[in-house]
Amino acid sequence: GELYNSVFVINRNGKLIGKQRKITNIIDDWSTAGDFIEPIDMGNVKIGVLICADAYSKNIADTLFSKGAEILVAPSAWGPGVCGPKGEWEQRSIDTRLCLFVCNRTGEDETVTFWEAESQIIKNGKRLLSHKSKQSAILTFD
Repeated sequence: GELYNSVFVINRNGKLIGKQRKITNIIDDWSTAGDFIEPIDMGNVKIGVLICADAYSKNIADTLFSKGAEILVAPSAWGPGVCGPKGEWEQRSIDTRLCLFVCNRTGEDETVTFWEAESQIIKNGKRLLSHKSKQSAILTFD
């Protein structure tokens, strides 16, 4: 009967291989906080998932790193502006020394617009790649 803000990781064969529930729910009064922090083994790399505000402080990223995460992925709905990111993603990459992939929301709804929200790849506190657009996009990296 509870709702969770969750990420499901599906491998290229369509098999569910991991999931993460958002831990930080300070502003998400609709969801219940998760209580399990563990990297997801993709077979050739272990990824740590930081759902949106889970990247705000270093605790969750540090826990994922200490448990063997080799890359961090941050699916987010964190638009620019007063409450927008102010270096948190860059700092998590510095704290853990891991590359951080930010997959940020785009589009708009009745109360907020995310057209200026950026998806990024960050390493050692530096933005290596950044993308924002006025339309939905699929970004691939080799």
